[in-house]
Order: sequence, then structure tokens, then C-alpha cells
Amino acid sequence: MRLTLLSLWLCACTAGQGKKKPDTADGRTDASDTPSSDDGGGDPDGGGPAVDTSATEFSVMTHVTTWELEPGTHRPELALTDDGELLVIVVEHIDDDAGRVSHRGYRFDSDFNAVIDPFVVARDTDEYGHPADHRIALVDGTLIVVYQSLITDPDSTSTSGPAEESALEQSLLIARFDPTDGTEIDRQPIVEHVTDFAEENFPDHCVLWHEDRLLVSTGTQASEGALTTTFRIREVDPALAWPANVRAIHTFATSRTTLSSVIGNSLVHGPSGALWIWGSTGPEGTAELTTASLGLDFSPSTARGFMVPERERSFPTGVIFDGEGYWIGHITRDRGGSDDLDENPFYPHLLRVSADLETTYDDEPMPSGSPGAGHVHPHLARDADRLYMAWSRQTADGTPQVVIEVFDISSDSDR
Repeated sequence: MRLTLLSLWLCACTAGQGKKKPDTADGRTDASDTPSSDDGGGDPDGGGPAVDTSATEFSVMTHVTTWELEPGTHRPELALTDDGELLVIVVEHIDDDAGRVSHRGYRFDSDFNAVIDPFVVARDTDEYGHPADHRIALVDGTLIVVYQSLITDPDSTSTSGPAEESALEQSLLIARFDPTDGTEIDRQPIVEHVTDFAEENFPDHCVLWHEDRLLVSTGTQASEGALTTTFRIREVDPALAWPANVRAIHTFATSRTTLSSVIGNSLVHGPSGALWIWGSTGPEGTAELTTASLGLDFSPSTARGFMVPERERSFPTGVIFDGEGYWIGHITRDRGGSDDLDENPFYPHLLRVSADLETTYDDEPMPSGSPGAGHVHPHLARDADRLYMAWSRQTADGTPQVVIEVFDISSDSDR
């Protein structure tokens, strides 16, 4: 199955006949209005990076196959090793001799053959409770996993919704592994034993290795009567022991014109290596994808919005910049429908946006057409001409299952 990237538009663009601009929400700027710096490093006052817009060839992709993990796997994160093997870290609840496992890791070759046995990434503990949301980075041959862990209120009657609603406290932890065999190197807190979630809240955080440290973006839970929430970027050195591992903390208020959401975001290096954060105004609110550049002090610039009238789009948890543009794994569903996930489930989509943010080339559903489980958590990895997109689908009995879509990608001029 070939998923075209609006080839007619591509021909028009390369012929110099103009570019298609996505609809934008009130109060947003076009990319041409976004401040930029000549050195591409970002403006410390919040301006965006300089962008090279000379490229006119964009990738197209052909779906090759779909890989499946066992039912009961959920919320995948992907990373590619130097030799092209795929690391997949998932939520997977099993019991072993040491207790309750919450997350496991897998390593596959390019033909989806297991290279090592599955390894334990996180498990329930008395001190930190039950591990939940996780994000990963692969840095110099070391797998880094950052995850939320919650101690649940035994008297809670909540059976659905965010886990924080039934939690007494939560912590944010970091663990490192040797991905050649899954051996744990170390594990320590970043923030521990938080009880006021209006001050610190860790669901759907995001991470990015930047220069010589890990950036970890988290938020706060909206308190009653509050007009805004807060997002934080921590600079973390995984080699240092807690609390010295947190080298700096940067705190900003969310804003409709900069960053609207503190969860379900992605940090990414964009053109010239500048920092960008992709987020959304949903799943509540207007539910449109947004992006903003980050200055040298990590403050966000004015956001660019990507609104489509007929569909909600949110949770861009998988974003890659490849020099030509962005691949954006996100979730979508009919606008105006029920908020109930059973009645109006989310589906994973893959969006392609040019480096200058001027042109949206495609917004494709996954070939299986299956509804997602929960908020789906699409995630991406790319190795030369192969693109992987992992997501959580809902099986017939409601069990989540991680699937990995495999695409071949090439420049349209090669077709």
C-alpha cells in the first residue's frame, strides 16, 4: 500500500506555484511571522531558529508490513541502535519471582527477529508504587528511561480517567540500561514523593538529549480556579546521583499563544539544531496540533497552530525532524463527537510538515484502520530509508496491543 504525500501539491510546489498553508487558529502567526535568529540557535527572548527553506523534495512512503507484539503491551517507545536494530519499550504487566513487572524492553533486528530476551525496565516498589508513563532516549549506546511512578490511594473508588486522580503521591525516576543485553546500570529519582499535583505532575512527559544532558519536560495539574498551568524543563545529568543529577529547572506558564498543553508533547531538534516543542490544545479544547521554538533559556516563542475543522488532533508523542521536514505521529478523531473513548476512539495518524512549517503534505491513518487503545501513544524511529511507527491498538476484547508499522521512504524524485 502506498501512502502518497499529496503528490499533486508536491508537483505544484516544486514548479513554484505556491504552497498550501494549513488553517491557523486566532492569535497564531504564520511561520513567516515567527521571529528568527541568523545563527539558527534560537533567540533567548523566545524567537525561533533560522530555517533553510530551499529544499523542494519531500519524502513519500510505501507501507511494507505491520509487526505485532503480544496483546497486553501498551504505550510503545522506539529507539534505533547504531547497527539498525530496534529497541521497543512498552507497558506490560506480568508477575515474576521478584514481584510485579510494569514495563519491559525488547530488541529486534530489521526483520523483527528477537535479538535478546525481553528485559525488565520497571516494576512495582514499596517506596515509589506503580510505574506508569515512560519516555526513552538512546545516548552513546546507553538506554535511558524516564518514568512516572504513583502510590495509589487504597480508598479511591476511581476506575477510569487519569491515574493521578486516585494517587496519593507520584515520583519521576530515571533508569539506565545496557541495550545489548538489557542489564540495568542504575536507577534513581529525578523528583520524588510529590503530593501536591498542582505543583508537580508527571503524566505524558517528554525527553530529549541536548548537548551533554537530558531535557525532561513535565507540567502541573490544573488547580481549581487556576487560569493557567505550568510546564517545566529540567536539565538532568544521568551520570550524577540524585539530587545533584538535576542541574537546572526552567519554569514557564502555559499560554494559548505559546504552549497550551503540559502533557503529550515532544521535544525535537529542528532546523539548524534549534529546539522545538510540539504539543496540542487537546484532547480537550480546540484539539489542534501546535509547535513553538524554544529560546536559549528554553522559553517558548509564539506557537504555530495546525487546525483542521473536521477532526481533533492531539498528543504528538512521536516527532522526527529529518532535514527536509517533520514526521509527526499523533492521534485524531471526529470533531464534535463524544468524549467517551469507547464511543469516539482515537486513531493514530502520521503527518508530514515542511521545515518552514508552511506546507502540510499529508495526514495519513495507519493501514490497519483499527481504533487505538486509550490515547494510543504513537512513536517514531527512522533508519535511513525505513520509518517505524509504533502505537497501541485496541483488540476485539478491549486489550491493548502494540503494533509497529514499517514504511520505506524515499524522495519523490527517486520514484
